[in-house]
Amino acid sequence: MNYNGEIIIQNIQNTGAQASEIGLLEARYVHYPDAQQLVVWLPQYGGKGYGQFRLFSQNALIESGPLRDRLNGSVQLLWDTLSFPDGFFRLEIEHPLGGLHLLEFVKLPEGVIPPLEKTPELQESGSEDSPKVYRDGAGNVLEDEDLKLRAQNLENLKTRFGRRVQYRSEGRSGTVIYTEGERCINLYYEFGGGDCVAWLNVPDADHWEAETGFLLSEREDIVQFIAETVRRDQASNCRIEITENSISFHR
Repeated sequence: MNYNGEIIIQNIQNTGAQASEIGLLEARYVHYPDAQQLVVWLPQYGGKGYGQFRLFSQNALIESGPLRDRLNGSVQLLWDTLSFPDGFFRLEIEHPLGGLHLLEFVKLPEGVIPPLEKTPELQESGSEDSPKVYRDGAGNVLEDEDLKLRAQNLENLKTRFGRRVQYRSEGRSGTVIYTEGERCINLYYEFGGGDCVAWLNVPDADHWEAETGFLLSEREDIVQFIAETVRRDQASNCRIEITENSISFHR
């Protein structure tokens, strides 16, 4: 399946004791009709002791191996990203000196317009007191508020793409933990009986905001995400039933 959303490169940095000594990756996203690529350049020849690379999607490992197997020439790495689904991605590369190169990027949903960088233009009136005019690549004037809104929307997408579900077991019961950015929801679960494999207690609409800290308008999407993720991780052969205050999984 192809995903035609644009890619935004979010962060390039190094970690480890030698972070300041190993140089930074360079990366560029290239989009053609019916094709797209992520191009990454190493700061030095890739055959000199580089270790493993690891590519994560939504914090789940989707590809790894010796870096030399990914080289396209001496310093270039290529990924065909058309098959990458919408979401948050992280690339890690082990440097010979022991540090890590890190690259983080977001694949936007198809049709979502990436934020435009603000480029200063000359003051049109020639007066030092005149406000500066900012234009996009097509020469259209951009308002500052529009840029702020685009940046906020992108940050919201990144947070949403980074959400995850974790589990804490206490025998026949435990907690399902939903995390989105700095916020989390703890849902009590128990194993069931008969055709019910397990059920989760979910705050109803009247108590949702007070008990979770999330808006009521977010409830349906979050509950559905938790249900689908738990089924994928823990009960892949089960069907889901969602009520006003529970999620249950049945054979």
